[in-house]
Formats: sequence, C-alpha cells, structure tokens
Amino acid sequence: MAGSLIDSMKQEFVVRRMMSKDRLCAGSIMKIAQILSNWLTTSSLCYTVFPANLIDFTESKISQYLEQVESSNQFGKFEFFSLSDHPIRPEALLSYTETIINERYVQDLYFPLTWSSDRGDLLEIDSFLEVILDICNIINADFGWIRDYKISRLFGRSLREYNYEISRASAEEREYISPPCLSLGIEEDPLPELLFSSEFDILQVSDGVW
Repeated sequence: MAGSLIDSMKQEFVVRRMMSKDRLCAGSIMKIAQILSNWLTTSSLCYTVFPANLIDFTESKISQYLEQVESSNQFGKFEFFSLSDHPIRPEALLSYTETIINERYVQDLYFPLTWSSDRGDLLEIDSFLEVILDICNIINADFGWIRDYKISRLFGRSLREYNYEISRASAEEREYISPPCLSLGIEEDPLPELLFSSEFDILQVSDGVW
C-alpha cells in the first residue's frame, strides 16, 4: 500500500464492550490481530507502536504489554496499547483502550479501514462483515461503528462548532476562525446540525456512522 497507514487514516472501525464484563485478555487480542493480518494479507502484528518495538507474539508477552500500559496510565503517563505489522510503515494496526464514559468503564478495540484503489478486495462487503462478526463474537462486544473523521470534520457538527466559536470570540479573533469546508460545488451544508457527543448517551448510541 502506498503511503503510511497512520498518516492516511480517515476511517476506523470501533468495537465497544462494557467493563462490567471480564477484562479483555491477551488471548482474545491475539485472535483478533490474526484475523486482521489474514484479512489484510500482512505480516503478524508483532510491533508496538509508540515506541515501535518488536514484541514476541505470545500470550505472555502480550499480557505483559497490557500490564505495562495499565501501570503507566495509573502513574499519569499517557500510553495506549497498539500493535502493528511494521515499525515504520504499517499496513495493519490494532489498538485497545480502557476509558470512563458517563461514569462507566468501557473497553474500545479499533483499527483503521483502508479503502483504497490498490486494495479493492477490502470493498467486498461480505468479507468485511465476516471479519467484524468474528471480532465482535470474540470479545462479546456490545456494539460497533465506523468512526469517520472526514464526515465529523466537514459536516453538521463542525458547523455548530464554528457558530459556537464565532459567538464567543471577539471581533479581532473572528478573522482567525475558519468556517467548515464543504465539498466542491456545494454552497450550503446539506446535512442537519449534528449533536455533540456530550448531548446524548454514547453508550446507547454510538458517536459515528452506523
């Protein structure tokens, strides 16, 4: 694939489960990493991302990595668990986070979607759905969605953010606030004003494309 996956990422699939369930184990993450590498026809996801280090793709080493990330975050060092197939120019990436949303602990597992002309096989909806179904079943997910950065940045919500910033800014500051960009040939935003994630329960309705 031409270019870096991290640099060109515009969409990612997110799988979410509530922490009332058992903590996600290393064995489950390894199964999902193998599913992704098979689907993307890449090497095994045996590199950590930040920093990029080779890691033994074994259950004990993956468990140690999970514990290392958890320990670092407990001591105020922001780290996240992420595996890739290459230390510099990855074609496959799998990340895992544990966060608190609306006073509830949640686990998110996510990976970029590489819709590109040179990977037309990924546009096959049947194979894509099969991958998603397998991943959701492995971790007993509550739901999943596609997070689309381009849509969230260009339409609906970005217009509300722009109007909100303009209303709070001084006359001098307003000239430095750029309006949202619309597609070529479109003069007005055709979508309704989207809600901010703080205005609805994102544990019931995902904040993304579904």
